[in-house]
Amino acid sequence: MTRVFAIIGAIFFVIGTMLTVGLGFMAVHLYSSPGNEFYQQPWAFVFPGIGLIFGIIGTIFLLIAFHKHKRRRWLLENGEPVWAHVQGTDVNHNIQINGRPVAVLVATYKQMRFVSDPISNRKLVNVGEHVKVLLHPDNYDRYTFDFNNESHLHPSEPPTKQHAK
Repeated sequence: MTRVFAIIGAIFFVIGTMLTVGLGFMAVHLYSSPGNEFYQQPWAFVFPGIGLIFGIIGTIFLLIAFHKHKRRRWLLENGEPVWAHVQGTDVNHNIQINGRPVAVLVATYKQMRFVSDPISNRKLVNVGEHVKVLLHPDNYDRYTFDFNNESHLHPSEPPTKQHAK
């Protein structure tokens, strides 16, 4: 989901910058040209204003993506690890990629239920296995799944040679 915000933010930021800078210079040049009464209207600055709005929206999306990435990185470094039992996958109809809903992983630990961000086939874990979930120490509503190579191993299972670092 962070990539989506980053991509949308970059697109809006680039469009906004192009409209603001390019058309802004053109509007100022045409506005200051002598004998050019058609462009000496205040509406000549509408497109640069729209570009500024696009740039602000793009910056907001980029800041959201950066904040989400920073929060996930902090949880991966400082979160309290728990081994949640995988209940299965569920379909998230709110997000669609290529017209199809995406899958999310559902896991439980004691009375808590965790739902992952949209997952790809490379992150699938079998039902009944355990997956590492990192919880925020102060707020258990903030968590992230750790899908590294050995995260699906329960701590009681020793890593095999192929999973050892």
